[in-house]
Amino acid sequence: MKDVSVVGSFKTIGGVPNTIEAYLMDDTTYKNWIGGRTVHILFDSGSLSSGNIDHQAITVPGLYHIVFCELLSGIGRARTASHN
Repeated sequence: MKDVSVVGSFKTIGGVPNTIEAYLMDDTTYKNWIGGRTVHILFDSGSLSSGNIDHQAITVPGLYHIVFCELLSGIGRARTASHN
């Protein structure tokens, strides 16, 4: 694997708040993030209702996760992950 890119878009529909955060991280970082540790994330979209993921610098082979995190008003953070 050499110079792999992750490119795509996301959009939220309805709900309050109508925002989501998208992250890209390697497997070790993902496990630490789920465990509540402070981590260095490869890509962080910030809180948006729609946006693009465009990360051009994956040079190390491995398992990577694209995570969509919705901040639910009054409930806390709900984490969902999509990965291959």
